[in-house]
Amino acid sequence: MAKFKVIAVNDAGKLEVRREEADNLQELEKRYLEGRVPLVTTKKVREPGDPKPDRTDAPLKQKVLFFRQLANCNQIGMDVLESYRLIESTMVDTKFLGIFTQKNKMREIVGTIRHGIEEGESQSVLMARYPKLFDEVTLALLRSGESSGRLVDTCEQIVTLLQRSSEIKREVRSVMMYPMIITIVIALMITYLMWQVVPTFAGLYKSVNMALPPQTQIVVAVSQFFTQYPIPALGTVLLFITLILRGPKLVSGNWRLHKFVLAIPIFGMIQRMVIMATFARAFCLLIESGIHIRDILHLLKGLSENVWYRKIIARAVIAVDDGNDFAPAFIEDSTVMTKTFSLQVEFGVRTSRMAQILRPLAETMEAELNRFVKDLKQPVESLMIMAVGSVVGFVLLAILSPIFNIGQVIEKGM
Repeated sequence: MAKFKVIAVNDAGKLEVRREEADNLQELEKRYLEGRVPLVTTKKVREPGDPKPDRTDAPLKQKVLFFRQLANCNQIGMDVLESYRLIESTMVDTKFLGIFTQKNKMREIVGTIRHGIEEGESQSVLMARYPKLFDEVTLALLRSGESSGRLVDTCEQIVTLLQRSSEIKREVRSVMMYPMIITIVIALMITYLMWQVVPTFAGLYKSVNMALPPQTQIVVAVSQFFTQYPIPALGTVLLFITLILRGPKLVSGNWRLHKFVLAIPIFGMIQRMVIMATFARAFCLLIESGIHIRDILHLLKGLSENVWYRKIIARAVIAVDDGNDFAPAFIEDSTVMTKTFSLQVEFGVRTSRMAQILRPLAETMEAELNRFVKDLKQPVESLMIMAVGSVVGFVLLAILSPIFNIGQVIEKGM
C-alpha cells in the first residue's frame, strides 16, 4: 500500500498532519469524504524505486500555440492522431540573432503524446503525465470538450485561462521582484564597502590611536569579520541572498506560515485577490463546460497551495456531497475570501446563475488586482530608494564622521 502525508481538519476545526496508507489517492480521498473529514492536502511519500514526478514545463507562448493549433485541427475535421502529427511538424526551435537557440519544449512532449496515441492510449491520460504542463483544470476542460464535441471552444477557454493566469502572475512577480533585487544590491554594496573601503579608513584611524564613536566601532567590527574570516563572511552573504530568492517558496512550503502571509497588509491582500480572481475565472469556465459542482470544487482545490483556501474548498466539497449549498463554507470563513466575494458566490448558488455571476466578477477582480499592483509600484520604488540611501548612508557616515576630528587628534599627538 502507498503511504501518504495529509493535512486534515480535526473535530476541533484545526489543521493537523496525519500519516495514512491507501492503495491509491482516489481511495484515500473517498475514505475521508465518506467520513466527512475535510481533506486539505495530500502528498504521496516517495519510496525507493518510485519514479520521480515529471516537472517538464514550457513557456506560455508555446502552450497557447499548441491549444490554438489543436482547436484549428479539430475545426477542420482532423482526428486526434493527425492533429498531433501536424502540430509536431510545425513546432521548431527559435533562433535569436542567428546564434542563440531556444528549444521548443512542446515539440518533444507533443511527439511523446502522439506516440502514445498511436499505441492506443487516450489523450487525457497521456497529458496527465505532465502535471506541471497540463494541470487538473486543463485536463477536465479537455475531457469535457471532447465528450461534448466542443473541443474548439474548450481550447479557446484554456487559452484565455492560461493568458489571464499568466498576466496575474507577471503583475504580482513585478511587485515582488523589485524589493528582492534591491535587497540583494544593498547586500552586495555593503559587502564591497566592508571588504574594500572600510579597512582603509579603519587602518587610518588606528594609526593615530583615534577613539571611535559606537556606530563606527560596529562597522569596523563587521569589516574585520569580512577581512579576517572571508569564507564564513562570503557564506553568510550567499546564504542571505539565497534566502531572499528562495523565500517565497520556503514560505509556501511551510503550511504553518500560510495564515501569517495572508495577514501581511499588502502582500497578503495581493495573494487573496489572486486566489479570488483565479477561482472565479476557473469556476466559470468549468461550470459552462457542464462539469458537476462537486468535481469543480475538487479540481479548484489545487489552484493554490494555501491550506486555508484548501480548507474552505474541502468543507465545500463535503457540503455539496451532502446535498447542501457550498456557499456557507465561504461565508463562515473570511480568512481568504472577502465577505463581498463570498456573498456574491452565495447569490449565484441561490439563483443558479453561477456562470453569469462569476464571469463579470472575475473581470472585476482581475481589473482591481491590476490596478492595485500598478498603484503599488511607485510607493514600493520610493521605499526601496529610501532603504538604499539609509543603509549606504549609515555605513558611509559611520566611516567618514571620525575624519572630521582627525586633525585635532594629530595635533594632540604632536
